[in-house]
Amino acid sequence: MISIKNLSFSYEKTLVLDHIDLEFYDAGVYGILGPNGAGKSTLLKLLGGILKVSKKHIYINDKDITSIYRKDLAQLVAYVPQQFSPTYAFTVRQMLEMGRHPYHGQFDELTKAEYDLINYAIEVTELGYLTAKYVTELSGGELQRVMIARALVQDTPIIILDEPISHLDIHYQKEIINLLKKIAVDQNKLIITVLHDMNVGLNHCDYIHLIHEHKVISGKPEDVLTIEKISKIYNTNVRKIKDEIGEYIHW
Repeated sequence: MISIKNLSFSYEKTLVLDHIDLEFYDAGVYGILGPNGAGKSTLLKLLGGILKVSKKHIYINDKDITSIYRKDLAQLVAYVPQQFSPTYAFTVRQMLEMGRHPYHGQFDELTKAEYDLINYAIEVTELGYLTAKYVTELSGGELQRVMIARALVQDTPIIILDEPISHLDIHYQKEIINLLKKIAVDQNKLIITVLHDMNVGLNHCDYIHLIHEHKVISGKPEDVLTIEKISKIYNTNVRKIKDEIGEYIHW
């Protein structure tokens, strides 16, 4: 569904991505990992149209992203930022309703099916007790769940998330990762997420793209997140531990 060809990107004179080739070809959960400053968030912003890219480098469903109108792109890709700082005091429910804007004109009303979708997103992200609260009153973790819920309401075939569990406690980290896996399977969605925790990538992702020194190593988690590769890229000694739940990287 997404093809990246010979993509380079710089911030002024600082090279971040250097002639990257990538494919996201199946529904599933793709983890983007790598050291700080490797270009993970930059890659997501390029895919979401937040940062501009020149022609013939990123294709969605075989169409050059530069030729896709912003409203049409918003029907294809939902973007969840790492941090969201609300400016206006919308309620949580109003914020979720905004996820349907790409499908409507200015004065269109939401349909019953759309309200059902909003209620579904509220239920699976456990936001029912917050729907009447203003987003300006929420904690960082609560805001993160609201933004994930809004991405579900947007109902796109592709969802990209920048460290979606970084501000959540253990309970919600587990719930959100399991939710992403479930909707990838049940709704045949392509989910791309930047992760900080390699163990989440190892145990919960279908594919891994590991960015290092402007390049990318891609494959199944067990093939990419090896002791040798991790030790070299992160310049630290690691080992793997197995138990009844899964396999874990320890340092």
